Amino acid sequence: ALVWEYTNYARWNPKTRRFHTEWVNVIHKDGFKMTEYVENTKFILYDLNKDPYEKRDIAAENPEKIKELKLILDKWKKETGYESPRPNPDFKSK
Repeated sequence: ALVWEYTNYARWNPKTRRFHTEWVNVIHKDGFKMTEYVENTKFILYDLNKDPYEKRDIAAENPEKIKELKLILDKWKKETGYESPRPNPDFKSK
């Protein structure tokens, strides 16, 4: 399995008071790619063998695959000393 985190918050929108991108953790195993949206615990899943352009989220039809990949992701978090995002007390929006 290949596991990574993408921690880039980009493009702050002062009207919505949100960033365009979110912190995500990703796991790729056996052609399946699961993305965990950290701040709202949403998961999406793609079968890259059948859908290499990630057009169809199959998470709802594959709860067992989500469970399997989430277990591996949770193990990775423990082994690496993973830290969840936390607010920056010095952040000031314009």
